[in-house]
Amino acid sequence: MEDVAPMKVEDAMSADVISVSPETPLKDAAALLARHRISGLPVVEDEKVLGVISEADIVARSTGSRESRSLIGELFGTRRRE
Repeated sequence: MEDVAPMKVEDAMSADVISVSPETPLKDAAALLARHRISGLPVVEDEKVLGVISEADIVARSTGSRESRSLIGELFGTRRRE
């Protein structure tokens, strides 16, 4: 039986990175996520990554929720608290 190497992040990542600045309105970030059919954006300032904004983050902020669930969380039964 042939050994198959496990898939790495580099095999699944997007090389054409779309980013936002810390001052980008959430509405604009949400529009970028929808337009490009992606679920997260790096937040960049002066060529430094400050963090990541995700669909779940935007939904949680727009609904006032303190708790968000992700697809991965749903699949593996984990819950993330903010």
